Amino acid sequence: MTANRALRVAATSARVLTGTIVAVGCVLGVFAGVAAPWPGVEHQPAKVSVAPVPGDSVLVCNGSFRVLGRDTTQADLMISAGVPRTVSGGSDGDPASAALDMPDLAGGSGAHSLTGQVRDRKAPLIAGAETLTLSTEDVAGLSASACRAPQMQTWLVGADASTGATDVIVLSNASDVVSTVKLTVFGVHRSASSQTVPAKTQIAVPLASIAPDETSPVVQVTADGAPVRASLQSSFTQVLRPIGSDVQDGMSQAQRSLVITGVQVTAAAGEGDEGTVLRMLAPTSDSDAVITVRDENGGAPSEFRTSLLKGVPSELSLGDVPVGVYDIEIAAEQPIVAAAKQTVADGRSADFAWMTPAPELTADLMFAVPRGPSPKLHLTNTGDDAVEVVISDRGDERTVDVPAGESVSVELRRGSTPVLSPSGPVHASVTMLKEGAGATADTGTATAPPPTAPPTAEDSVGIAGWPLWPDAHRQPAITVYP
Repeated sequence: MTANRALRVAATSARVLTGTIVAVGCVLGVFAGVAAPWPGVEHQPAKVSVAPVPGDSVLVCNGSFRVLGRDTTQADLMISAGVPRTVSGGSDGDPASAALDMPDLAGGSGAHSLTGQVRDRKAPLIAGAETLTLSTEDVAGLSASACRAPQMQTWLVGADASTGATDVIVLSNASDVVSTVKLTVFGVHRSASSQTVPAKTQIAVPLASIAPDETSPVVQVTADGAPVRASLQSSFTQVLRPIGSDVQDGMSQAQRSLVITGVQVTAAAGEGDEGTVLRMLAPTSDSDAVITVRDENGGAPSEFRTSLLKGVPSELSLGDVPVGVYDIEIAAEQPIVAAAKQTVADGRSADFAWMTPAPELTADLMFAVPRGPSPKLHLTNTGDDAVEVVISDRGDERTVDVPAGESVSVELRRGSTPVLSPSGPVHASVTMLKEGAGATADTGTATAPPPTAPPTAEDSVGIAGWPLWPDAHRQPAITVYP
């Protein structure tokens, strides 16, 4: 019995030990399983890269420069002061041109659209630009601008409804659909107005009718139904003496980072003159901004800091900046819009022009060089790497190196339509300038000499400039997830 009991005890102990070992092994296995990576099923979503089918390329040219007040019996009657010369071209031949109706303009013409038709799922490159030198008793100066694609939203920054200024907002609808346009004025007082722009038609709205006595308003143009090309035609008269005219384009949206390139300072500001002026607006929120002004020829940059109140335009004078060509870089905490005013004067002749920010260019772009004084292309590289820009014009090809953080200017051939091909991001603008002997800054604030007969077009000074915008039809491929 003792032997059997000992055998049973040994067997039981062996079973208990085995069970303990198995239990410990299971616990260790559970912990190891939790700690170890678990197998899973991964699913990669289906996707496909699709190149958008572009529509026809469409640009709108303004046509006649409008003036008010020539008919004393109809103060609001707009009359054509002159029709600009247009230069246009396309990569597949000249674009098709179609005239726009101008029902509210006496003796006006020249407003038209340029269309490049899609071929083999590819939109051609097209470009156009206009220039006009005015020299009459009520308006004088050089007006030049690019023909531009219609947009659903435009910010017009360089407006003026003070005494002596005549500003007209020009709205062009090149589509087959009626467009309803809302004009919102940001200034000392906020105001709004709605306009109906029929299909294939250009109309204009005097700024004074929606922003009376505003000296530095900013106008937001919002289209519904069809995009419109919105621009601002401006002229200024002081003591019956015309001292400049301009055609201004706008920004498509507010941004935190802006680059205005090719700003021309023709003379240091004198006592009482503002010289070059930068106007800014933070439309949605208060914002601090840092403004860096860089000389195109090098040298230490100047830095300014300012605070912007929501919805209130602000101006900063750069009057102590020496004569030269400059880039203005703005870094803001909140999205803003901005533009810089340039001036030139010599004796009885004076002119001004507003330069708006230049968007970043990364793909081929055709641009037009109108017939006017001393056209130049300004290229600005704000990146960390050098960029090569190839400029092709009727078989003539040249390469321009733009070092990181620097700017380069290139002389252009009048009446040409070159193609710009950058190897990396750049900002670009076209400028024109005609100075007289002893030209001085004139912002419209100094005392004018006694009115005399206006100078001839040959004797007049002139200044103009506009940025180059990327081709809206050069869109990258879109990744589609079915």
